[in-house]
Parts: sequence; structure tokens; C-alpha cells
Amino acid sequence: MPSKFMLSGNPIFHILDARTKKMTLKGVFFIMMLGVSPMLAFGQRPNEYHQGLRYLEKHQISAQIIGPGVHYEAGLIDDITFSTAFSPGLSTHSAGANLGYAWHNRLRIYLNLHSRSLQNKSTSGNSGNYLALGNSIFFGNLQVTGDLDAPEDFTLFFNGALYGVQRTYHSGFNFDVELGLGHYQGREIEDGLGVLLNLSFGWVLTKRR
Repeated sequence: MPSKFMLSGNPIFHILDARTKKMTLKGVFFIMMLGVSPMLAFGQRPNEYHQGLRYLEKHQISAQIIGPGVHYEAGLIDDITFSTAFSPGLSTHSAGANLGYAWHNRLRIYLNLHSRSLQNKSTSGNSGNYLALGNSIFFGNLQVTGDLDAPEDFTLFFNGALYGVQRTYHSGFNFDVELGLGHYQGREIEDGLGVLLNLSFGWVLTKRR
């Protein structure tokens, strides 16, 4: 299979392609599980919702200079956020590896915001370490390079768990690194377990605590 994919075409049409509908529905369902269900649950407890964002930003938008890309993160309750991003990522599993654009969705639970606060370390801009359930969708025509054994117009789904580190500085500079392990599936692509790596640098555009 060619090792490089050209940046052409619109990935939305590949998602809607009838040949990928079954896998797309699985991805959409997973995204709904990550985002909509927690929002509905927390929406039934408005007092807890507002009181729980002691360290988290209610809304955070960042522009990423590598890619480039864009990232949105919403505080839900306590140490939990939902985030979505369109940015490059690196995937690798038994069918090969590829580097390029993907749509990333995460349900994050931050692990050390309280301890950072006690140590007088900044938690502004959701600066902390986290675990996440994640879904990523890679679009074949938006890949930069790779040796994935797949058609050029592939759609590849990742569902799994990730560990990440995010820091936001006084200037607004932000970096977010995450490493995950999960299941890959795509049309005419061998299924299997694999690794996902995301590394982003940019600036937070919204007001912070």
C-alpha cells in the first residue's frame, strides 16, 4: 500500500458513505456515550454542577499550532470534562501506522487537581494529569504519511483508554500529551489492538481562572 496519502477530498462524505455506515454508527454511539449521557446526568443536578467546578474551566477553547488544529473542553462536575478536537494524531496497530488528522472525543477524569492546588501549583486552564475514555476517527484523505494497509479513502476508528498530561501557562500557552491503548477498526482494514499518541501545542483563547 502507498506510504503517503494526499490531502484531498472532503472526509465528511467518507463518513456518510454507505460502505462505512455500520462502523460510523458505532463511532457516533460511542461519542454519544462519552458526551451526551454525562451532560444529561449532570443537567439533572444543577447545584452540584456549578459547585463541582472548583478547579476546572467551564469552557475552554484552544488553537493548536501543530497541524494546525482546534480543541474544545467543557467542565462537567468535580474533576470530569468532555473534550472534542480536530487535530493530527499518530495511530499504530497490526495493520500499520499512520500520521494525520483525526476527530478526537474524550471523557476525562483529572487525577491531581486538588493536590496541585494544595502545593500552590496552578490548575488554571485545566492544568493536570488525567485518565480518559476516548474515541478517534482518522480520515484517509487527511493523512500525512503512513504505511497502513488500507484504501486511500479509509476511515479508521479508535476506541480505548488514555493517560494524558495538560498544562496551561500564564501567557496562555498550552500543551497536551496523551497516550492510549485501544481497539482499531475500519473498512477493509485489519482489526486489532493498538496505540494512539497525541501531542499538541498552542494557545488557550478563552478566559481562564
